[in-house]
Amino acid sequence: MNCSVKELWRAYLLLAWCVLGIACGFGDSSSARRTMLDLKDKCREDGRKVRVEWVARYHGETFSGEDEYAYNAELNTCLWTEEYWGPAALLGGQIRVKFILDVQGNKTLIEFTEHNGKQLGGCFSGDV
Repeated sequence: MNCSVKELWRAYLLLAWCVLGIACGFGDSSSARRTMLDLKDKCREDGRKVRVEWVARYHGETFSGEDEYAYNAELNTCLWTEEYWGPAALLGGQIRVKFILDVQGNKTLIEFTEHNGKQLGGCFSGDV
């Protein structure tokens, strides 16, 4: 699937919308709110563990440090968005990768890659 920077930002905005929707409340009962808070806490913990694994796996890359985690109730999963960059070993120059990962499924939902500031290939989009 080909996608532009505009489409990638649309995906990031969707993730932000999910985060705002969750932050603005989940039901009226305190037990539902408590459950949602627990799910969000678990999402953040699980996401941080996966991030540590990714940083170790891609040890030559620089991660942005602006990672975000969001529990999505409709998908019943934790989403992580991040960006990293570094030397492009096979191509020379620099590579930059932006992605959204389903933390529980360990599956990349969307990924955008740039090589020396230009889009490299299409935009990968996994099955949801």
